[in-house]
Amino acid sequence: MGLHPPKESLSKLQDSLYLAYRSKYFNYFLLLLLLMLPVIFNAKLIIEGFLPYSIAGDGFQYLNAKIFQKEAILQGEWPLWNKYTGGGKPFTDFYPVYNPIGLLLLLLLPTNLFFWSYFILHLSVASFFFYLYLKEIGCNKLSSATISIIYIFSVHLGLRTEHIVAALTYLYMPVVLYFIEKYFNTASLRWLLISGFAMAAQVYADSHVQRVLYSDIAATLYFLLRALYGNIGYKKLIKDVALWFILFLGLIAFYLAPLLQVYFEYADHISSAIDRGMLKVFSIHFPKLIILFFPDFFGSGTFGGAGASSQNDYDIFLGTIPLIFIIYATFYLKRDKFVQISFIIALFALINSMIAHLPFLREILYHIPIMNSFRCPARFLFVFIFFLLVISAIGLSKVKENEHTVKLSAFTSKFTIIIFCCLLFFSAFQLKYPNFALSKGGSKILFTAIALFLLLFFHKKLKYFFYPSLCLITLIFTIYQTHPYAKMLKRSSIAEKNLLYEQLEMLANRFDNNKLLLFGDDNIVYDKNFLFSAERYVPNHIFSLNAYSSYSNPRLYKLLNFTPNNTRLNWTEMLKIFPNYALIYRDDILAMLGVKHIHAFDSPIKNLDTITLSWQNIDIPIVAEREILAFSDIITVESNGLYEIEVEFENVNIANNTDNYIYFDLYNSKMDGGNFRVNLLPNKLNYKVYLYSGDLSRAKDEPIYFRVVSKTNAPMNIRKLEFETASLPAFVKKIDFTMLIDNLAISESLLPKDYHLYINDNARNILHKPDNVFSIEDEADIYANIENYNFYNSYIQNFKNIDLTSVHTEIRDINFKTNSISATVTSDAPTFINFSQNYFNGWKAKVNGKKTPIYLVNGAIMGIEAPAGISSIKIYYQPAPVYIALIISFLTIVILIIYLFKQFKLFQSKKV
Repeated sequence: MGLHPPKESLSKLQDSLYLAYRSKYFNYFLLLLLLMLPVIFNAKLIIEGFLPYSIAGDGFQYLNAKIFQKEAILQGEWPLWNKYTGGGKPFTDFYPVYNPIGLLLLLLLPTNLFFWSYFILHLSVASFFFYLYLKEIGCNKLSSATISIIYIFSVHLGLRTEHIVAALTYLYMPVVLYFIEKYFNTASLRWLLISGFAMAAQVYADSHVQRVLYSDIAATLYFLLRALYGNIGYKKLIKDVALWFILFLGLIAFYLAPLLQVYFEYADHISSAIDRGMLKVFSIHFPKLIILFFPDFFGSGTFGGAGASSQNDYDIFLGTIPLIFIIYATFYLKRDKFVQISFIIALFALINSMIAHLPFLREILYHIPIMNSFRCPARFLFVFIFFLLVISAIGLSKVKENEHTVKLSAFTSKFTIIIFCCLLFFSAFQLKYPNFALSKGGSKILFTAIALFLLLFFHKKLKYFFYPSLCLITLIFTIYQTHPYAKMLKRSSIAEKNLLYEQLEMLANRFDNNKLLLFGDDNIVYDKNFLFSAERYVPNHIFSLNAYSSYSNPRLYKLLNFTPNNTRLNWTEMLKIFPNYALIYRDDILAMLGVKHIHAFDSPIKNLDTITLSWQNIDIPIVAEREILAFSDIITVESNGLYEIEVEFENVNIANNTDNYIYFDLYNSKMDGGNFRVNLLPNKLNYKVYLYSGDLSRAKDEPIYFRVVSKTNAPMNIRKLEFETASLPAFVKKIDFTMLIDNLAISESLLPKDYHLYINDNARNILHKPDNVFSIEDEADIYANIENYNFYNSYIQNFKNIDLTSVHTEIRDINFKTNSISATVTSDAPTFINFSQNYFNGWKAKVNGKKTPIYLVNGAIMGIEAPAGISSIKIYYQPAPVYIALIISFLTIVILIIYLFKQFKLFQSKKV
């Protein structure tokens, strides 16, 4: 039935193909093919200078990270600190530069060739190891090769390669599983240790932390299930697993140490769990499973979130023929141990991907540390898809046997009839609900199912050609179905990237070391045609305050949001979704942080006619588990206005560390305006906040309501609530953008139509002298009573008061590199220097070559003392845990190499 020596005479070509299939060099031929296929399919994009992803979104973020890494290394510093993003932060959560192959390619190749070569190399090697893994679990060569090629073109690898780290994470799973399977087949520890090395390599290959953890969970579950079917004794298993785990931790110590340092550094300031509502947004809906069968069901090109109609990196369409093999194998080959193992892990991954829609299980997940800090459980889907492909390969492999060929033929006929009936039903359904679309995808599915049925029906007549034909049809039809979805996103050219970077580079020279603050929405932030969308990513030599960051500094978050309450560790895009316009009123905060440029669009801040409204005695009932409307009244406000709200409580009898808050917003049936949330504190009675009205044109002619929504665990009363107009502060000046880019060739297409630029002339330099220094008893009071502090001064816990009013201090020759900043300070008296980067353990300082303490200033930044006279100062980031971890990882690699070398010599001696 399969590829056996034919009894009758065959052509020389057929003989050659058969000999090639049986050749010991077949694996090398396949590896070469797997390397060539992605190049062939993307040759036009590569030749024309396109990047393998869109320049917008996550691809741009990855591009910037790599450029930042390259620049740091060429400066002679390892990229440990990211000085551009979010006021400064450790460079731990974005794409480590520790992969030696990636680093070599990055330094040697042009940008576009680096990304293509790095991605294709990972993709091809992963597909080859998928082939080896399938062979190791008993699939034949041809089925293994077929599914491994399909793996290259599967939707979850190709669709959203702008999120290139997703693919780079996925691609290590077959490598890890292959060596785990080799361990169970040989009982040799070396294979398990090599799998641990592969798991560590995944961490260092620019991988996504959340997906790496999901991959490790899947590998661990696979090991446990496989152990139930293995013949290895439990004592040996426990011993080997312990060594495996120790090896893995030792290898990733260099990466894990700074990550854990971030976690523990922020531990006292954060609540790691993601908001339940956000968790549900990024958990797939049950209807999403429809696209396993009908990828176009919800309409093509529908993006956003992980909802049922989303077609981004959470797509799960595998192709009709693999799906038929999956269903067939699940029902007819359910006694096969690898079908059982794959089905259990696939089901586990699917449940985790939709866990926010499973109430009981959602609560369990919500109380698991680290797991509850990930905002997108649908990212577990790559495990689901991988093991479905494994089941598909097993089903395809079994069809070589005549018994299963007959059964599959009958099953396919029924499947085809069901698909035909579904298409008829959905076609009628679409007439009533046109948003549901099947388009030409439906005919592709039916055509593919009929082709498979006909091939199976005539399998006896095809004889020796049947199985190769089946594999070929499976391959061609599946790529024909899935590849268009893998190429839905528009790629960006390297020319676009260069134009953008040239213009940003010119602007960076004008910005100097001052930060900028962007007030915007998602449509602009992700738009590559908006010049400053780039500022939420890593380098560009532009310092950004409200940039994208997986781990936002909670001190900065509390300072900017005027709340001492905890914030989530994994809180991305600080101040992006709900920009805090109250910051414009606090020039002392903006000045201290070095914010000079404020960018806004579609929502110019303007001076309004003064209005003053007041309400008294508003009772707030106890509602501990949900929000409730506490107050609502009709109000007359203007679009794009800034309003000041003062609240005076009669009493606030709540406990510490409890989630109690009120928020204010504007709404009617046509709109729900931006809100400002106030986290309530025990015994704090007075609060002042600012509310930005935004665009009210969508409100139509209906009345607009001002409301107070609350969530409290104790009754309280608002004694007085005042609402009045806030005018634009004098220190914030609106200017014409051409004043900033004078004589620069900035393309107008890179600016939105309604763009507004504000300049804060009071912004301080990256190194600056405060007006005065004051000692305070508790830094937490800064966040709780922020209105009592003037941040032109420096406030330090348990320090001393220093009067700097009449002290003249000059700071010159500033040299700010990746992990260090140096300068010359001239002062006529002892002075104090603020360094407007986020405070973080690991920063050290020297004045005239001698170490000096670094202090936490104003609950956010750093500062040092400097003596009178001329001094050279240097502040540098040198975290001890990173260097200790580097030694641990290096020694682990040395031990592993020595062990494998001894094993190789032992094997050679036995062979002789």
